[in-house]
Amino acid sequence: MLHQLRLDAAENAFFLRELENVEARLYETSYPELKYDRLIPTENGFDPGALSLIYRELRQVGGAKVISDKSKRLPRVDIVGTENATPVKPLGASFGYSIQELKAAAKVGRSLDQARANAARESILRLLDSIAAIGDSESGIKGLLNHSSVTGTTAPATGTGSSTHWHDKTAALILDDLNLGVSTIRGNTLGVEAPDTLLLPEAEYTRIAQLRADTTSDLTVLKFFLATNPWVKNVEPWHYLSTAGGGSTQRMFFYRRDPSKVKLRNPGGYEQLPPQEDGLEFVVPCWMTTAGIIFYKPLSAYYLDGI
Repeated sequence: MLHQLRLDAAENAFFLRELENVEARLYETSYPELKYDRLIPTENGFDPGALSLIYRELRQVGGAKVISDKSKRLPRVDIVGTENATPVKPLGASFGYSIQELKAAAKVGRSLDQARANAARESILRLLDSIAAIGDSESGIKGLLNHSSVTGTTAPATGTGSSTHWHDKTAALILDDLNLGVSTIRGNTLGVEAPDTLLLPEAEYTRIAQLRADTTSDLTVLKFFLATNPWVKNVEPWHYLSTAGGGSTQRMFFYRRDPSKVKLRNPGGYEQLPPQEDGLEFVVPCWMTTAGIIFYKPLSAYYLDGI
């Protein structure tokens, strides 16, 4: 508790004022790119006390039919939902200052070390980035790239020596794989769903960004795919995909970046708590909570492995 801090009045006022400054500067600091909040629709801070979240995966049943002009009973269409629960888990880290550091800083009016607070926040956000991508099997939290509700298959073995790998495939065969995920989603949903985003392992993204679509064109496979596929508008690399597939194989992932289809839900946003006395230092706990990835429309996504 704050009243237990063993500092004199001036030192205590300095410490609390400096902690406020440290927290304010946290949100002005630039961090190395974390992709989760750019690649995944994210909802933060809506129910910090939640222990679990209940959500429904929805699908349409029934459909219209040709009827007579005197029909009294029209075909019914409905939405069927499968109810699911996902745990909410806390993510935590801390930083601290020794009593001697605080007294010395207060004596000369020196600002407290900001780097420790930055490191605590970045470590939590990097953990969240990993959980958003591949989940956490121990806690049961699900990730975007290996979610049990999303279906998938292995890329066709059409390469040299019946290989599924892109380094054994021509540009035309790679384009077939790129279009396969899109056509599968369209076919499985009778044209209702269409992916707008494709995520690839780093090496495979680089390959299609450099490989020419054919010998007579200056277009790369990547540019040709984006120019000719009517649905996908964004293709991006994410390093987690290099081992996200079955048996730790490479995986590509097709999905619609739409909060009505998929969302990362973090009930408690990042929070820096009041300092706690611990021996000869004051420790500042930091935390947030997450429920991981929720797919409301899992048929809007698809995995293709072995590339």
